[in-house]
Amino acid sequence: MKNGGELRYNRRKSPAEFRVASTKERQEQTMDYNDLINQAMKQVKNEENKLQHVNILIAGKSGVGKSTLINAAFRADLAQTGMGRPVTKEIQLIEKPGIPIKIYDTVGFELDKTVQKRTIKEIKKLAKEKRKNAVPDDDIHCMWYCVSAPSDRFEDIEENFINDIAALGIPVILVLTKVFSKEAATQLEATIRALRPKIHSVVQVLAKDSEFVPSFGIKELVEETCELLPASIQNSFVNAQKGSLALKRKKSNLVVKASVATSFGEGFIPIPVADAPLIIATQMAMLAKITTIYGIDIKKNRLETVFASIIGILAATTGGKTAVSSLFKMMPGVGTLVGGMISGGVASLITTALGQSYIQLMELTISGKIDLSELPADQLETMFTDIFSNYLKKFKGLKH
Repeated sequence: MKNGGELRYNRRKSPAEFRVASTKERQEQTMDYNDLINQAMKQVKNEENKLQHVNILIAGKSGVGKSTLINAAFRADLAQTGMGRPVTKEIQLIEKPGIPIKIYDTVGFELDKTVQKRTIKEIKKLAKEKRKNAVPDDDIHCMWYCVSAPSDRFEDIEENFINDIAALGIPVILVLTKVFSKEAATQLEATIRALRPKIHSVVQVLAKDSEFVPSFGIKELVEETCELLPASIQNSFVNAQKGSLALKRKKSNLVVKASVATSFGEGFIPIPVADAPLIIATQMAMLAKITTIYGIDIKKNRLETVFASIIGILAATTGGKTAVSSLFKMMPGVGTLVGGMISGGVASLITTALGQSYIQLMELTISGKIDLSELPADQLETMFTDIFSNYLKKFKGLKH
């Protein structure tokens, strides 16, 4: 290491550890980067704690495949045997720590009429009680009413129940389950729609692959449901659901855009490269929000190591110490960062590329294409640097 305070990343150690010159100022800066890692981890926890519960009522006859539907739609196999606890004699609450969703599951509607009436009465009572509360976290936000497509039946008592729930202001999605034949399911859907029940929509679903037909419809179901929910709890639902990667990506892109616009838009005053940790702190807050949207287990996926690698890359990039930094020379209106100031344009460019790179990393993780718990730190750093560089190259024609 040369004298003069050059900051250099040591690949053989933790990505948070930098070998620096013997000046006290640079030693303090090294500590700043360790603080950034700790701060980012706390921000993920804080974002998780902000999530309110989404409450979904699920009903239908026994055997329509409610448990299979729940497990296909949400992470962590919510509807495992023994997971539910009784709320009333006819209603069970399915929930799991760390998953911001509660499922109120009902007994089958094919039982004797006394049980049917009691079930309907208890569900209506529960829904009314929840609606009285001013806390959004305690409200019933929507209902999935399930009908088995192969049964080719939709009874009056089901229609009346749906209308009663809708009258409480609870939107209802009718889910046709076990759709092995789309033609038959479409005919049943037409029959049901002709009755004009008070439903928001009908979604055809095959929640699990069959011998001849691959699963489908879960993506449409969760996306349709998300649109019905209040904006304040949509991120909670997106966190809990696993049926739509596109939904997670859409919400994450909004986080990236908001972070860039709020922090580095008009009015941003250029800062010296030496103050890069200020920008990195803002960028890590963005990554914490994206992590929460994807529902990543921070312990299982060694998120501290991931953040340390990213902070190391960002520190080297803004300091002009990596090949990534040379990309800025090719970008009109951006130029080199070495020895200069970080403008709003440069900060926006880096932040946008970082956000897109991290979204890609999250999707590789939840799709099982990479295992962050097994990936060595140096390989993680190399992989993320490549992804980050590609996004910077993609944006090189943009002027700031």
